[in-house]
Amino acid sequence: MTFGVKIRREKRDPELKPSFGCPVWWHNHGDKMKIDGFEKDTPLSLSITGSAAQVKIFPFGNDRPVKNWLVVWKIRHGLAEVEGSVVLKFEKLLAAFGLSEEFREYSGWLVEQFGCDSACQGGFIRWKNFLNIPCPGTGNDGDPNVSIFISREIKDAVRKLLDNN
Repeated sequence: MTFGVKIRREKRDPELKPSFGCPVWWHNHGDKMKIDGFEKDTPLSLSITGSAAQVKIFPFGNDRPVKNWLVVWKIRHGLAEVEGSVVLKFEKLLAAFGLSEEFREYSGWLVEQFGCDSACQGGFIRWKNFLNIPCPGTGNDGDPNVSIFISREIKDAVRKLLDNN
């Protein structure tokens, strides 16, 4: 067993939704996610919002430079809401948003079972620019995870957030 070591395995493409070209585990509302902006009081926090979901990224802890990031999400399902959060290390946040090489620490099974380029168990799964936080889903309404299509704008905003660190 390898603890604290980045495990590199062959990437595997996921099963795709017919005529959509996105993974079956990804929800199409992810296309609607846009940069809402950096928080006014804290330039080290970023908000990404869509029609049914919101994701905020904040520093977690007092370390400078920031080593851990709190990713908080809220999803609206009709009249109900689902909220969640996960703490991602700097390197995992880079990998989640496609800003670094793959990161699959303890998550080879996610690659094998769902197909992806990069994954972190309990943190994220990403194939190309299709990201789910914290895990793969059914790709239908009602999942307790958020899907984001990582546009150039989102990638640049996350890069700026981490550069401000």
